[in-house]
Amino acid sequence: TAQRGQLKKAVSPMQKKRIVDSMMFREITGFEPPSTPVTARTYTECGLPWFDLYDEERGDLQADLLDGIKSVKQIDKKRKLGGQQDDSSVDVTDGQTVVLKAGKKSGS
Repeated sequence: TAQRGQLKKAVSPMQKKRIVDSMMFREITGFEPPSTPVTARTYTECGLPWFDLYDEERGDLQADLLDGIKSVKQIDKKRKLGGQQDDSSVDVTDGQTVVLKAGKKSGS
């Protein structure tokens, strides 16, 4: 028989992680899923940092580069799921904004 310490070393923890939609979340956990993703207001109220990136020297993006991209709001509207997103403006304090320069790491 294995001694207690030997058994601990032989067993390695394993975790499975799954990314699921709200219906699968309910089926797996038995709980209601969170009502919406985190909004800008909630993010700001929690004191999380916002990032300001200065990269004017890189120039503009090609005008049609994002033509095929739809916003969450546009997708929700097409699916007739209006009112799922809070688009209201939020006030972000200077102390909550981290300024980054293109090509440089934060803090350098």
